[in-house]
Amino acid sequence: MYYSEYYDFNLTNLIQGLRNVEILSSNVEDTIGMFYEFNEAVPLFDKLLHLSIRTNEEICWIGLEYLLENSPHLKHITIDGFLHYNALDPESVCDCLCDYSFLLLSPIEVLRINHFGGEYSGELVQIREMLKNLPSLVLLEVYVEPTTYDKKQKIMNDLLRLLPKDLSHCTVQVESS
Repeated sequence: MYYSEYYDFNLTNLIQGLRNVEILSSNVEDTIGMFYEFNEAVPLFDKLLHLSIRTNEEICWIGLEYLLENSPHLKHITIDGFLHYNALDPESVCDCLCDYSFLLLSPIEVLRINHFGGEYSGELVQIREMLKNLPSLVLLEVYVEPTTYDKKQKIMNDLLRLLPKDLSHCTVQVESS
């Protein structure tokens, strides 16, 4: 059993019980932190195809690595919330993500990002780093906050510029409400 200094309870059985799910959706922003705190209990998610996680820009994503490394068949990931970045140095990748190299072996084909603001360079830096490390990606869906047509076009152009040459087959969709 694994315990954490940050939690008063043991989540080992809960985490182990999730091993056979095909779709894992969490509306709790600190779920990624739980996978870090209990990383030794993270099972092989052999059937997991779709992951949807709620995030915000201030919560560290360090546990994402443990979850993705144990999800060999994951095809679709939805990030429901703002991207995590270092507000003090938005041009850098937060240390917790270590340049996203853990994504290189991930079979993710669809990356959906909800609540993209498009206002901060840190958001684009994070997307660029993800794209550089997702070789199987075929679709990037970005849902921006309500905006004008011109701003939506600017965001679309910014995202297209970020695509690495080896992802030229990747479709980029930008939607707004």
